Amino acid sequence: MSKTRGTAITRFFNEVFKDYTILIIQRPILISVLVIAFTLILTYFAKDVKFDSDIRNFFPSGSAQVLFLEKHQELFDSDETRFFILLETTKPLSENNLQIIPLIQSLSQLLNRQKEISGIDSITHTAVMLKQYDDLLVSTLFGSKSKYRGDFTSRLAMVKRSLLTRHLISKDGKLLVIAGRMPPKYRQVKLLEPIAKKIEKLVDQQILAFQQGSPLEVKRYFAGIPFIRVAALKSIKYDLRNLTPIALVMIAFFLFGQFRKKQALFLPLTAILFSISATLGIIGLLGATLNPLTSIFPILLMVIGVADAVHFLGRYHQERRHGRDYRLAVIKSGKKIIPACLLTSFTTAIGFSSLLFAKMDVLHQFGTIVAIGVLISFLMICTILPVGLYFSKSGAAKAPIKINRYILLFVRAIIKPSTAKLILILGVISSLIGLYFCQQVEINNYTTKLLSAQNPVSLGNDLVEEKLAGLVSFEVNLAGKEGDFQDPDILAKIARAEELLLNKYGMKSSVSLAGIVAELNHQFAGYHKIPEAKNAIAQLLLFFESGGGSMLSRFVSHDFSQARILATCQDVGGKKLLEIKRAFLGDLDSIFAPTNILAGVTGSPVVVASSLATLANELILGLFVALLVITVTIGVVFKSYRIALVSILANILPLILCLGGFGLFNIYLDPAPAVIFTIALGIAVDDTIHLISRYLEELNRGYACYEAIERATAHTITSVLNTSIVLVAGFSIFIFSSFPANNTFGLLGSIIILVALMADLLFTPVMLSLLKPGTKH
Repeated sequence: MSKTRGTAITRFFNEVFKDYTILIIQRPILISVLVIAFTLILTYFAKDVKFDSDIRNFFPSGSAQVLFLEKHQELFDSDETRFFILLETTKPLSENNLQIIPLIQSLSQLLNRQKEISGIDSITHTAVMLKQYDDLLVSTLFGSKSKYRGDFTSRLAMVKRSLLTRHLISKDGKLLVIAGRMPPKYRQVKLLEPIAKKIEKLVDQQILAFQQGSPLEVKRYFAGIPFIRVAALKSIKYDLRNLTPIALVMIAFFLFGQFRKKQALFLPLTAILFSISATLGIIGLLGATLNPLTSIFPILLMVIGVADAVHFLGRYHQERRHGRDYRLAVIKSGKKIIPACLLTSFTTAIGFSSLLFAKMDVLHQFGTIVAIGVLISFLMICTILPVGLYFSKSGAAKAPIKINRYILLFVRAIIKPSTAKLILILGVISSLIGLYFCQQVEINNYTTKLLSAQNPVSLGNDLVEEKLAGLVSFEVNLAGKEGDFQDPDILAKIARAEELLLNKYGMKSSVSLAGIVAELNHQFAGYHKIPEAKNAIAQLLLFFESGGGSMLSRFVSHDFSQARILATCQDVGGKKLLEIKRAFLGDLDSIFAPTNILAGVTGSPVVVASSLATLANELILGLFVALLVITVTIGVVFKSYRIALVSILANILPLILCLGGFGLFNIYLDPAPAVIFTIALGIAVDDTIHLISRYLEELNRGYACYEAIERATAHTITSVLNTSIVLVAGFSIFIFSSFPANNTFGLLGSIIILVALMADLLFTPVMLSLLKPGTKH
């Protein structure tokens, strides 16, 4: 055996945490009181925690396009407060089947009377300009208040032809729509949730009353961003209420099965629950919210915290089996394990903190919350476990199943110089191949896939996508001078832009002032085109407004200096939407080049797509920064650049291979669950750190390099396997989440941890044998 030396930093931390452990077990009651008081004080602020599901959480922070959208929505109505009530019947609307009309009329009138709703569109409530005999009138086409005297066939034909009503009925006539709008303040979820519930209740009451007097079967669905947000809130609460207890029970079974000691069950669970409560208080203090992403923090803290607990308990019971009394076993565990746990908690926090590079508030909150929670969890584990074990005087748990012999044979085989070099070469080649396929990964997102496919709101959204004009809005903002949008030439250019949207870019619907004017002129003059005289346009619009038409303010400002094109399409994905935006902006520049009109594309789905598209690059930047910081930290703590190099391949290769798999199998990656790659780096490196720490400990006991590698692997393998198992199980719970993004997050996390485990067992011993850190060459 050769004499080796430890680093000054590791010796320093070992002594510090030895003294820390001695201090807390000398005053166990005082420490217990302080921990409880600390937790209770922070938990008090948990009362201020709020839930949120605002689509604006995914807007880029302080972006010019966000400011542009906000100004646009100040003038025109917001797609974020538009909702749809869908009434589906078994028989299409026909002359012999008009039973649904009274229901639509009563619902439209009832909803329009609600102070929270600023407007309603339906075939019994939306007025259009009509020609009846030789007179012009503005009237609805159906309902008791309709002034139109035409037969059913002409009414239905006009409903399906008019820009203002054709999106309110499906082609087969079996699906009818009541579309509503709410003022912008109802983007606040605390205001939105009660009115959404109120709308659902009113609709259900009306349908129930209708069904009692009619044999016509009617199914109702709700769709649109407001109902998506309310459904998301329900899903957040469902996940917290159901998945968190499942995770807790899973961890309890695991701990008891591993150690067969009640202390090993009670102490880690207490530390974890205290950590979650304290972190909830931090969320309340910071004014952060629980949204579909941040709401997963309790399960993350459970699986990350229990990993530290397993390492501490494993070392404690190992010391007890070696004959040391409970006090000395606690001190020894504190001296050897807490420094490694501090480093692993720090690297895990770095992984989450790297999300601060993303220009998105929801990721800032998520990264900050979990990073703080991880550090709190470290403090709880490394305080409650020593105190609890000291109090309980716990005896040694039974030795784990003997797998060391097979592990030793495996390690001896791979650290042979020739074999180690071959494995390193294969690892580098695998990394290069993985990087190639990483370049092929398609980053994409879908507005309609926030909720699970089985969610009732998803069913409503699907109907809008399949049978109507689609759910995704694509808006064009046009700005000029006062009166510009009464100019026939400019309106003709708007019509040209709409033609491109419909015929070139696949939009399902488009409404603008130009289309409304052309339709009004069709009724007035008999041909569908924009009048050539400005005063003729003004007269048409004045007649329409004075007759009760209420749509103009949604498409042009009162002084005719700004206008809007509102197009809708099916959810083609954020990538395709941005491609359409880029190409269409070029068309707009060409169309409006001879004028002073400034044109821009906006809308919430477009802004979210732009934000998520840039998120991929930001996550890659955060990943490399996190890798650099973690590597440097390991090198500084262990005072060895060779140890820093040891940690790289085993922890970056799983990320490269998993991400490359998306490119290899041509699977698109949603940017939201893609945050797992930066997070997983901080978590995956934990086992490497524990293995390196034990390797250096064995070196300091006088063992030669190869012996130290074998002994370190043999002594840490049980804890490494156990922590990996609990991490995989913890991430797997997200597969049962109500959010598809969380399902992907959980599946990816599980796969990455498994691959990281295999990489650790293969590449860490190999790199240690090749670089021989801590030894004198």
